[in-house]
Amino acid sequence: HFIVANIPDVCTSWDKAKIICKKWGGYLPSVGELKVMVKYIEEINQCFKDNDSPLCLLVTNYYYWSSSVYSCSNAFYVNTEDGTVYDRNKGNANNVRTILYP
Repeated sequence: HFIVANIPDVCTSWDKAKIICKKWGGYLPSVGELKVMVKYIEEINQCFKDNDSPLCLLVTNYYYWSSSVYSCSNAFYVNTEDGTVYDRNKGNANNVRTILYP
């Protein structure tokens, strides 16, 4: 189990993404956690809507950084449209979703 933060997405590099997540009291999700988020995206978004957090909705066909690394210069990210996993240079910008510590 994990808690998806009700904090709007930010688009930034992988290194900054880790810092942002820590600042918000959480961590950058793993590939596995992101794939679960994709599977339950409608339910997660409904929770945000029910709690008056429309700016926090997970967006379909966005790319979210994961904490999982491919190499010293690349990290994995996940497409919310279908859960496909890719790798990308850590200096490029992708979206960030914080997972809170339980």
